Amino acid sequence: MVNGVRHQNGGKAYTHGLFSSIKFETKLQDVKTKLEQLLEPERQARLKAEERTQEIQKKSTKEIRVLNDRLRVALERPPRPAQQPPPPPPRGGKGGGGGSCFIL
Repeated sequence: MVNGVRHQNGGKAYTHGLFSSIKFETKLQDVKTKLEQLLEPERQARLKAEERTQEIQKKSTKEIRVLNDRLRVALERPPRPAQQPPPPPPRGGKGGGGGSCFIL
């Protein structure tokens, strides 16, 4: 009987379609596992980048809060009077008079 089946199948013994389905599923699982292994370093790198992004975001938010507080305090202070430039030094002339010199 086995010889008859081999003769009908071109020299190959009969195998149930379930076996070829199992082989296909095994190959598919192997490919899936290999792809997951290839993607794992990428996933880890992405997670690290996301963590770093969150750290930077927290730091930026804190800096913005500090700057806003400083600005609020500065705006609440009364304005300082404008500084006047110092007066020019008195002019000296010959004769040591009152500081004014007239040339005729």
